[in-house]
Amino acid sequence: MNKKKMTTIILVMLSIALCNGCGQNTTLTEAKQYVSVGNYKGLQVDKVEVATVTDSDVENHIQNILDGETEYVKIKTDRAAKKGDKVTIDYTGTVKGKTFDGGTAKNQEVTIGSNTYIPANGKYKGFEEQLIGHKKEETFNIHVKFPNDYGVKNLNGQPATFKVKLKSIAVKKEAKLNDSWVKKHSDSSKTVKEYKKEIRKELETENKQNAESELETEVTEALEKVVKKKKNFSKEKVSAAEENIKTNYENYAHSAGVSFEEFLSNYMHQSESEYEKTVKKYAQKNVLLSYAYTIIADKEDIHPSDKEIEQEVNDGMKSGGYASKEAFLKEHSREEIRDYLTGNQVVKWLTKNCKQTTQNNTK
Repeated sequence: MNKKKMTTIILVMLSIALCNGCGQNTTLTEAKQYVSVGNYKGLQVDKVEVATVTDSDVENHIQNILDGETEYVKIKTDRAAKKGDKVTIDYTGTVKGKTFDGGTAKNQEVTIGSNTYIPANGKYKGFEEQLIGHKKEETFNIHVKFPNDYGVKNLNGQPATFKVKLKSIAVKKEAKLNDSWVKKHSDSSKTVKEYKKEIRKELETENKQNAESELETEVTEALEKVVKKKKNFSKEKVSAAEENIKTNYENYAHSAGVSFEEFLSNYMHQSESEYEKTVKKYAQKNVLLSYAYTIIADKEDIHPSDKEIEQEVNDGMKSGGYASKEAFLKEHSREEIRDYLTGNQVVKWLTKNCKQTTQNNTK
């Protein structure tokens, strides 16, 4: 998953988190004790346009899929390794004639040109560059110099020698878009032309959903401005909201296939302390808006039906991998589900009745 798409998902996730109550049933009496809601009808927000899907978007999306299908095939000829090849090597490294931790490996795969090994440094060529020109079963020495900021005290800036045995050479075999490939990778398309239409439709649906989520986020932000906090929220309510938001973040990191530390660093661009501040900030918003949703739901007679609650329970059971409905309801009460659906329905009602503006023109 690319980072741009992940950033969009995070924004959507926050919107959902803000709609998702606090893990506790919110009563109308309680809501009115803590907040008052001003004029929420016809909230004014910036107009959100649905991005147009271009031919280039379709081609790039398909290319990304094809890139994921790329494989390397070992060559049978005795030609020498060149840039772009993936070679399998054994190596033993020494500094001042002595081996060092991490300097020895067997059956190590190296893609020449990936710049993942020791780079060029002064008169010394890079590790990968020196693999070029050597053939299978050849044993040779590579002379490199570790970067001054390598991060290991006894290796920083040190020259090193690696004895290398090149065991195999593999070349990239790229997937090709043709009717045969399409039939194997699509349930509905049988030709390239049909597949491109399928991908275009998927991207259009994704763009529409992203625009809807962005608009709902704008609406919740506009609503927040007309909600007045009467007194400090209970610690129990805020703590529950914090746990709820943290769970959402952790779930999205898991779905992205990355560790939570990588999620924070590469996708949210936050340190742990910054993340904690973010959680506390949105927990306050969560509680504030959950109270507002309860008040608006009462005024506009917005209440999820038993059928909708039951459907949400069944969906949650399946998506969460629960063995039974009872197992799901041990962790998520029907009251929590009702609050969650109420919040979502209120946001959709507010979105439907908002006023999107473009400069001085009201749409």
